Amino acid sequence: MALPKNYEELVQQVIHEAEQQSEWPLTSLEKFAIERGVLQGIEKGLQQGLLLLLEARFGSLTPEIEARIKLIDNPDLLRALYQFASHAESLDAFTQQLQDQDEAARQVDQP
Repeated sequence: MALPKNYEELVQQVIHEAEQQSEWPLTSLEKFAIERGVLQGIEKGLQQGLLLLLEARFGSLTPEIEARIKLIDNPDLLRALYQFASHAESLDAFTQQLQDQDEAARQVDQP
């Protein structure tokens, strides 16, 4: 799994700390699990931050919007949506942006 440099540095730091606490070197499977765990933590944090920002700006969110955001597993996309949400004119404008991102992702996935 290719991670952006700043995430890779974080993963390497976590792996280094885990190796310091272990009597044995970590296996490649353990390192992969740490990498995946760090990435999932970053994703969940970005998802929660985005949801909190939207709630603070626009009030209650529909379950559909919450579910769609919780399905996004791309940290760069979550960051872009966060930036858009910080200056979106309305929740409808954000929802349209979210839909546009979904459609763009589907087009990339199609052969």
